[in-house]
Amino acid sequence: MSLQEYTLNQPLGRYEKNTLIFGNQVRIAFDEQETALFDLEEYTLQIENRLDWVKANKELLDAELFALYPGYLEDEDDWEENPISEQEFVNRIQIQAINFFQDLSFQIFYNDGDTFWGHSIIIEVNENCDIDQTTIWG
Repeated sequence: MSLQEYTLNQPLGRYEKNTLIFGNQVRIAFDEQETALFDLEEYTLQIENRLDWVKANKELLDAELFALYPGYLEDEDDWEENPISEQEFVNRIQIQAINFFQDLSFQIFYNDGDTFWGHSIIIEVNENCDIDQTTIWG
């Protein structure tokens, strides 16, 4: 993979491309200014390595997402009366975008499948590919 696969979105000042991950079209992006001092071919190669990590760690990412679910419900009785399996939960959630930063840390954005009343879910992964935080946003 190379920089040639990316399009510079000049109004936003970011490089972007779409790729298929877990059966979904996912927008991959990084800011032009954050990478101005780098060899962009090497940087995009490193991005591809991290995308491979994402693809290889679906179960870990799914578990991170599912861990948010019981605690987010407004009424604990609802969880007990209408339990949802982890598989059903992760089938609702769809990856939408991954944004990369200068140090190659990244954020993975998910559509919640209306599980969290239309909010987005973000998994933050550091430069060592360790998950730092999983949050609900919006």
